[in-house]
Parts: sequence; structure tokens; C-alpha cells
Amino acid sequence: MKKLICTTVLAASIVLSVVCNNASANLIVGPTSGYDIGIVGGSASNTQPSTWGLQFTANQSSHFVSFDFNQKAGVTGSDTAGTINLKDVTSSITVDTWDVPHVSGPVAGTVSFSGFDDILNSGDTYQLVYTQTAGAYSNEALIAIYSTHYAPYTNADITVTNGIENSTTSTGIWYAFGNLQTVPEPSTFAMLGLGGLVLTLRRRQTVV
Repeated sequence: MKKLICTTVLAASIVLSVVCNNASANLIVGPTSGYDIGIVGGSASNTQPSTWGLQFTANQSSHFVSFDFNQKAGVTGSDTAGTINLKDVTSSITVDTWDVPHVSGPVAGTVSFSGFDDILNSGDTYQLVYTQTAGAYSNEALIAIYSTHYAPYTNADITVTNGIENSTTSTGIWYAFGNLQTVPEPSTFAMLGLGGLVLTLRRRQTVV
């Protein structure tokens, strides 16, 4: 009987974890008012690639699962326009890397990245940074945020604290990225579910 109870509790907690996790995705769309949209880009003659992106802090242990990259003009030169890196600044490690596809001619579009599951450690600082390929030309969206409208931008899992350009941070800029989606750490829900089921079983045993 005890074995059956333990198996039931474990299975139920896992199911609860998955259901809660999938139902509680959090999103940061980006600035929604009080800003100017411009274009930032590098020259095809660049030998030292430019970098720009966002810096954010993990409010709690969670998973980074998708984002959009706004590529607004033509790219020439290499097979890829550049790369995007997710860096854990606190631990000095690169968590993930994505290639930005090469696009010929003038374009105005958004590249969506999804299907990954990168763990964010509570309290750590991260940078989501695009690095232009040396010798390529690429333009991406730049949003200059009026100081009175800078939040910073946050959801339950992460807080975007700065924009980044060539290692310089600023609370007045937001580069190229949108729809940052995170989900809470599943183990949190598993523990909550397990605790609730244990209390329920104890109450039933007391009644009997």
C-alpha cells in the first residue's frame, strides 16, 4: 500500500509539474510606448565585428525557451549575418549560441528562435548579444527609450536591466530582440504538488 501511495504521489507531482509549467509561460514583448525606432548596423568593411543586445537578471530559477530577432535591412558578405549568444555573466559561461541566417537584399522581417530550453539560475546576470560577422553588413532594429518610460521591463522570471552596445550598457536602448519567453523551473511546481498530495493523504489516513 505504501509503495502504491508513493508511486501515485510521484506520478501526480510530475503531471502537475508539466501542466503548471506549460500553462505559465511568461513573456517580455519589449517597450510598448515612449520610444523611437531606428536602425543600427555595421559596414561590410568591418574587420572588428559590432555587438549589441540586452542584459537581464534571473528573478528565480527558470527556463529561457524562445525569442525574436528583428532583422530590418539587407545583409551581404558571409553565409550568416552573425551569431547570437546567451551568456551567463555571473558564471562566465556561454549558455547557448544561434546563427542568424544570411538574407540577400532589402528585407524587413523577424527571425524567431525556439525549440531550446536553457536553464536560468536564480540571481545570475545574463546577456543576450548579437555579434555581426566581420566583413558582413547587417541592420537590426534599435529602440531608443525615453527615460520616463524605461521600466525596466520584467516578467515573473527575468528583469531586463540594460541595453548593450560593444560592451557598453545603457537603460535608454533596447536592441533587436523581442518576445523573450520564459517558464518557471518545473521542480518548483513538482515540490508544491508533492507537498499538497502528502497533506491530502495524511488527512485521509487521520479520518480513517
